[in-house]
Amino acid sequence: MVGQCCSTGFTWDGKPVGSETKLASMDAYVTGDNKDRTILICPDIFGWKLNNTRLLADHFAQEANATVYLVDPFEGGAVKVEDMNNGKFDLNGFIAKNNKEKLYPAYEAVVKELKAKYKKIGIASYCYGGWTAAQLGGKGKNLVDVIHLAHPSLLTNELLDGIAVPALFIVPETDPIFTSELQAHAKEVLPKSGAAFKWIDFPGVAHGFATRGDPSNDTQRKALEKAKNDTVDWFNSQL
Repeated sequence: MVGQCCSTGFTWDGKPVGSETKLASMDAYVTGDNKDRTILICPDIFGWKLNNTRLLADHFAQEANATVYLVDPFEGGAVKVEDMNNGKFDLNGFIAKNNKEKLYPAYEAVVKELKAKYKKIGIASYCYGGWTAAQLGGKGKNLVDVIHLAHPSLLTNELLDGIAVPALFIVPETDPIFTSELQAHAKEVLPKSGAAFKWIDFPGVAHGFATRGDPSNDTQRKALEKAKNDTVDWFNSQL
């Protein structure tokens, strides 16, 4: 089910305007020039070179007035869209190789480097990056100031219980990965966390729409545009 859900989607037109750099141990796409606040994008399994996600980074840099970094946590091993679409990719093997125990310390090193440069840090996460956002925003960590989770993957009740910073959830109508049980738990515990919490439902779309929705489909286009705008508004109000 995870593979089927991740395999749907489209590549958007447009040319990213940022550049490539290094951030701690990770390669990164960077865009924007704000010296005080930054947004770190934790990508889905299609990684830091997916054109769609780079275009989103450009939008966030301009519209949320931030320096935005889109990193490569997979060390060049992100899923190729064509491999996923033709069934040649081993998703379970990918998850085993890029597990939480391996990725989280690398993400934390990136955030600590950003904390030395910027006054405020926000996290924008998609699918496979969702658990990372929750963990970075956990109680007692004092690493980031605000998080965003769009159709997140690999969340647990424990991760949701631990979120201690303002959190925005972008939730499609169809999402077998962010299950109804996890969603119910999030909506029960996060309003009691003491931090700002916002939940936005997106009818008529499925897991992955915010980064790989089809712009030629009216419902998906409106949803992905709204998701982008809601994310910008969230960072502008909380970061």
